[in-house]
Amino acid sequence: MNIHFTHRKLPTSKTIIKHNYRGLLTTLLLIAFLQGCRKQSTDDVIPTLTTGKAADQYTGDVATTWAALQLKLTKTTPGFSPPVASRAFGYAGITMYESVVPGIAHRKSLVGQLQGLTALPQAESGKEYNWALSANAAQAQIIRSLYPTTSAANKVIIDSLETVLLTAFKSTDETVNQRSVDFGKKIADALFEWSKTDGGDAGYSRNFPASYVVPTGAGMWQPTENGQKIPMQPYWGKNRTFVKANNDLPMPKPLTYSTDVKSAIFSQYMDVYNKSKSLTQTEKEISLWWSDNPGDSFTPPGHSYSLARIAAVSTKANLAKAAETFARTGISVADAFILCWRCKFTYNNLRPYTYVRLAIDPAWVPFWPAPLFRVIHLAMLPSHRQQQQYLRLYTATTSPLPTIHTLVDPMIPFGILRSRLARLPRLKHRLRSLPIRVSTAIFTPSRTTKQV
Repeated sequence: MNIHFTHRKLPTSKTIIKHNYRGLLTTLLLIAFLQGCRKQSTDDVIPTLTTGKAADQYTGDVATTWAALQLKLTKTTPGFSPPVASRAFGYAGITMYESVVPGIAHRKSLVGQLQGLTALPQAESGKEYNWALSANAAQAQIIRSLYPTTSAANKVIIDSLETVLLTAFKSTDETVNQRSVDFGKKIADALFEWSKTDGGDAGYSRNFPASYVVPTGAGMWQPTENGQKIPMQPYWGKNRTFVKANNDLPMPKPLTYSTDVKSAIFSQYMDVYNKSKSLTQTEKEISLWWSDNPGDSFTPPGHSYSLARIAAVSTKANLAKAAETFARTGISVADAFILCWRCKFTYNNLRPYTYVRLAIDPAWVPFWPAPLFRVIHLAMLPSHRQQQQYLRLYTATTSPLPTIHTLVDPMIPFGILRSRLARLPRLKHRLRSLPIRVSTAIFTPSRTTKQV
């Protein structure tokens, strides 16, 4: 069953927005989290009605400030590999949204829609809440729980930011302030308890499990010159996805392994090899911009979360819109990583780096000598053109948007992303046909709802 995020009619303006470089990145981000999914609960439940200012009457500063800090923590906290980081962004985004959703008109909780999420604390009907304080308390609480191994200096920053934002947004009514803070903390605690059941809890402590036996054979993954003998998070694909429809997606199969020069797989790797010989300066700079190695940046999922933050800041999104944006983005990147890793460790294909040296040029030195995490940027891009109508609501244009193939293809066959992003050997064929729906459950109640 196809569903929609909003009941609003699409705008009818003929305005055309120029697609500059920044616009392209924002487009990629928004497409990634504005995807449809299948409905997972038979009943729509609208939030408990409260009094006072609605969440959309607050600025998005609380949301974007916490997002900025989480990006910093992801970069500076040991163990936060890309899969682990994606999960943290998922739970932080959901927590942000659930801490304010009772104050958002025409939006609903994700309870009953995300796998295993059967209940959450409820706001008191008829009572006033300060949603900025709820979001602030919730983010501080969930981030402390998700990043327990961060440095003492970072923990001080978390405490300080919570205090600063509390002081900035509190009202003169201490009862309302305390009620709001308590609600945010309860939401965070409940969601963290739920997170412990997904298979990825404390993943930062087991990025390279010694118990994993690396499969061997022709066409199988092999260590590269970085010396890492155990691949990262080999069991991550077994984790629970947020959205059940994503979990049920069939995996695309790779091209048949062969070193025959007439084979399809050889042709694609030869294309990669040839392209590596003619990289332009612009293409190299694009590659560096998307490199996102742990410790050097806030990882690939952090890159998407950062783009969401840029979009929220640049559009001056209110708290309601910002919270929903981070929830959608977090769910999207978390599920994308699970499905990408599931595929990787089902087939255990060798990297382009390995294949080219084996079958084409033993002395080949690519621009990225030991590629690590580039494939996930493409795995996070969805393939459903029908959702572009929702993107227009965010970009205020009804002009046709490029298909996902148009957006990706310049980087795949002609840019260096194809030669360094893909660890999996089916490259153009696989990346174009990947059916992953990096999607979220609906946020908008249907016409037939019931209130609790």
